[in-house]
Amino acid sequence: MKMVLIQNECEGSYSFWSHNLDQEDATRESQELQGRKVSVLTLDQAGLHEVEDAEMCGECQRELDRFLAQSQGGFHAQTPDSFEG
Repeated sequence: MKMVLIQNECEGSYSFWSHNLDQEDATRESQELQGRKVSVLTLDQAGLHEVEDAEMCGECQRELDRFLAQSQGGFHAQTPDSFEG
């Protein structure tokens, strides 16, 4: 399973776009967003997330937090109501 996030490089944040995707769907969504000049991040999910809306999914947030803790840092999760675009 995969999740797709939108990267806001100016603010140093990510917003959840979708989750519970197979590889093919995640690739398709990422390519569509990139075609609109949107920076995206695709992450592996440990399994199926029960919450339907990725923006409201606590499991997505925890997986993103783990990714950010292991990465170079500098980015943070952005709440759904603060994302414009």
